[in-house]
Order: sequence, then C-alpha cells, then structure tokens
Amino acid sequence: MNLEILKSKFDELFENPSETIEHYAKRGYWITKETQNNSIMYIGLNPSYPHLDYQMSERLFYDEYQQTHHAYFKQIEQFHNTIKHDINWTHFDLLILRETKQAVVKKLSSKRDVREFIKKNLELSIYIIKKSNPKIIVVVNTLSKELLRNPMWCGYSLSWDNQIGTYRFLKESPLANTPVFFSGMLSGQRALDIGSRERLSWQIKKTLEVTE
Repeated sequence: MNLEILKSKFDELFENPSETIEHYAKRGYWITKETQNNSIMYIGLNPSYPHLDYQMSERLFYDEYQQTHHAYFKQIEQFHNTIKHDINWTHFDLLILRETKQAVVKKLSSKRDVREFIKKNLELSIYIIKKSNPKIIVVVNTLSKELLRNPMWCGYSLSWDNQIGTYRFLKESPLANTPVFFSGMLSGQRALDIGSRERLSWQIKKTLEVTE
C-alpha cells in the first residue's frame, strides 16, 4: 500500500465522525512516514497534543529526521543505542488520536463510537506493523499492551519462550512468532528506572543473539 493510499485510509477514519471523534479529527494526526523494515520496532499509543490552546490540525506523515529531533524519540534512540547491536530502530503509534493523557484515551474507549473507531484504526496499524516485518517488538505503553492482547481489541495470543525469556506472538497472529517485550515508558514521569532499562536492554540484545 503506497503512501497516498495509506493516507486516504487514515483520512477515511475521520470522515463523518461522531461528536466525540470530531473533536479529535480537528486536531489532525501525526504518523510515521516510513517504518524501517527488519528492525526493532518500539510501539507507542498515540501522538500527544501539548495543550488546549495548541493550534494544530494538519494530517501529516513525519519523516525520520523529524522523528529523531523530537524529545520523545530521542529517549528511544538513546535507549536503543545501549543495546549496542547493528540493527535499526523504528517507531509506530497504534492510534492516531492526538491526546497527551492516556487516562483520557482509556476513558474514551468505553464509548461505543470510539470503540468502533479504535478497531478500524488498529486494522490499519497492524497492517503497517506486519509489513515492517520487525525482528523484535518493544511495547512501551501499558494501554498499547491491552489493545494488542485484550479480546475486545486485537486479542492476540502469546506464548512464553524460555530460550529468549520473553513472549512470542502465536502463529494465528499477523505478527506470528515475533518476540515481544512489554515495557513501561522510556521517557516522562513514569519512565522505567535505570535498573529496569538496563535489564530490558540486556534482554533485547540476548534475544537478537539467539534469533539471528
């Protein structure tokens, strides 16, 4: 699916929106223009929206340069560099709704119209993630974990792999056999402590060594 078609698919999500979704449609979206294939993919929840007075309504795909110059992505890059392995990293948010507070997104997801929106959004997001063929997925948001695992949403089943010390998606999933780490945030007030970051970095490096 080329970029123009993909953009049209995301634009369709905001066509004839409900009253709740219309509020977020006016905020536009901010999506990775191109994910790196065969990389470590860090999965977040959604792009932030700084404050109510912030005037941003563009629907755009940002490139790698814009990504690495944003404070949030710099934290991911700094963490990724601690793995000390010759593999690229990429990032993708599961949802396009621009909202800074995760609690607000979770509350919104209890509304029927928002649930339908999220399900359609997830279909597109999983398509992109699958096409990226990530070597490892690192989920850096607790609500993203729920969206991937909860039967209400994607409902993907996982199996524990003793050899690598983490989960893999089962064969029935579009992300079949991909190792996945469910982590806390890498930046912000609720970011992982130093010890947890070091353990995660070590585990990812060991998984790369075993799976290559």
